[in-house]
Amino acid sequence: MSGLQHSLVHAFRDIAEKFNDKDVLDCWRLLAQMLEIRNLPSNCRERRSEAVQMALLREARSFLEKRYRDFIMQSVSGNLLRAELGGRPGTFQLVKSYLKLKYPGAAANSQIRFEDGCVGGSDGPPVWPMIYYCMRCGDLESAVRIATQMQSTLGDQFATFMQEYGACRGEDSRTGLPQSMLDRIRTQYRKSVRSSSDPFKKAVYCVIGCCDSSNSHPEVAVKTDDYMWIKLSQVQPRNLSHSRSDDQLTLAQLQSILLDEYGELHFQAAQMPLLYFRVLLLSLQFEAALEFLSRVEQHRSHAVHFAVALHDAGLLNASANIQGPLLDRDRDDNPCFNLAQLVVRYTHKFAATDPREALEYYFLLNEFASPRGKVNLFVQSFSELVLETREFETLLGRLEPDGSRRPGCIDRFKTDVGNIIDVVAADAEANGLFEDAVRLYDLAQRDDDTLRTLNGLLSQVVATPPGGDQSKRNRLKGLARAIATRFKSRGHSATKHRLSTFYILADLMDFFDSYYAAGGRQAALGALRGLELLPLAAENVEERLATFRQLSDEIRHNLPDILLAAMNLLYGCYKEAKCALQSSIRGTNNSSAILKRLDDLRGQARALILFAGLVPYRMPGDTNARLVQLEALMN
Repeated sequence: MSGLQHSLVHAFRDIAEKFNDKDVLDCWRLLAQMLEIRNLPSNCRERRSEAVQMALLREARSFLEKRYRDFIMQSVSGNLLRAELGGRPGTFQLVKSYLKLKYPGAAANSQIRFEDGCVGGSDGPPVWPMIYYCMRCGDLESAVRIATQMQSTLGDQFATFMQEYGACRGEDSRTGLPQSMLDRIRTQYRKSVRSSSDPFKKAVYCVIGCCDSSNSHPEVAVKTDDYMWIKLSQVQPRNLSHSRSDDQLTLAQLQSILLDEYGELHFQAAQMPLLYFRVLLLSLQFEAALEFLSRVEQHRSHAVHFAVALHDAGLLNASANIQGPLLDRDRDDNPCFNLAQLVVRYTHKFAATDPREALEYYFLLNEFASPRGKVNLFVQSFSELVLETREFETLLGRLEPDGSRRPGCIDRFKTDVGNIIDVVAADAEANGLFEDAVRLYDLAQRDDDTLRTLNGLLSQVVATPPGGDQSKRNRLKGLARAIATRFKSRGHSATKHRLSTFYILADLMDFFDSYYAAGGRQAALGALRGLELLPLAAENVEERLATFRQLSDEIRHNLPDILLAAMNLLYGCYKEAKCALQSSIRGTNNSSAILKRLDDLRGQARALILFAGLVPYRMPGDTNARLVQLEALMN
């Protein structure tokens, strides 16, 4: 490969070589040929410069010349006896043999009247077809040699024209022949050549003199490639504005003829889509070519790859607005193509079933701004892909027990993986996928956001009865334990307040686990005392009120359930003690202890009622009513 800039074109061309689709392969070979110019543009603005455009056209013409030489070689090789291929190898002998096949007995041909004799005597091929086909094969040296050898018939002036033309083409000149030489050629063409009966003579003059651009030369240009070669040879730089209108053919004029005047119908694009696509490529209408091919279902994948390769080579004017049409005009009124939209449309069909493949295409969008503004289109599309497919481990990796992250598919790309995971986590949270957001924040090692999101989830389920292993509460409990264990082993970056809330919520889950468990009353009461959230004595009320004011909303939200659970525990203990008292003998030491226990429980219940009345939190009315009812049952 000649450089990183167009390595994709060559890579795709090499891949196309392995498939049995000659038309697709020809298009890749055309692009590879175009990118052989000396100074490949680094961006699309440079591509629109006249120097780059003329260089690209020269390479396009060279592609057609090589392609035609291969065609002649195949024709002659398939008819060696009739073609009588022999003599010195080269284009001259090849064209001579080809003309024996194409025009046997040329002098007696009734349809075409060749002029100015034959090369090598009366038995040789007609001179003008020989010159034309040598030029058509890109062998100007042979064409000049024929003109020089036949100058006694063709005239010294034409030999000079050909020698100058060959020299200019050989020097890779931007402007071709000097204007004075062009004027002489065009004058001679208008005086005598235009009325000639030899179509090849007229075609040669029109090519070297860039004249009579409206003539399509149907007798010579029998195929689309022939027509395109003649027109590409006639294109002149824009600065030659003093030429006659019928001699002037700029690139913009040719593009308009092909796209607007002729269009898809003329080139039978519905039946031969890749032919029309190649015509637009040859005329440097890359954006229009891609838009057309993307509308052909069977070739849409090719459109994507051609677009990617052209963009990589700096030859595609890509639209910055993904929400716009595929083909649009930019501020300078130049055609622009919506590459981002094409990629997103194309990958949509298989992203859900093959996200890893889709990721390869999405990375192409890292240069495009997202409508959201904060991230590029690659990150936005990747985030949507992750959340849609839920292939978190495959795409993003996973956390190992030691806190390290096992890489995912995203790690193959040179990008800030941590930031991308953070974006996916934020998107999950914004879409209400809070459990996913917790795991994603954890994967991105955003510890404070991990606890912020997890605390909100724990707050919703902490007081609910435990369900099965797959219940939301049990899933969150397991997640919380794993995070707590990892934080203790490797440290964390969460704020003290967030961490404190997390541990209190985790302890509350243990408390409610015991509360709902059969025979777990004493364990629950022990957990309640350890939490130090509620007063179990009147002297602790003020202290617990002060503590409550420092608690987060996630814990405050559960205060009614905590109070009711605590009062139910006390009432259960009270009923148990009451039954024990009734079965004991009054007056014994045992009954005295039970009576003291009943007084203690009533005191604890009164402390809870006092706390509930003073706490700065508006509890539901039925909660207060139930608390008062339970406390009354204990008196």
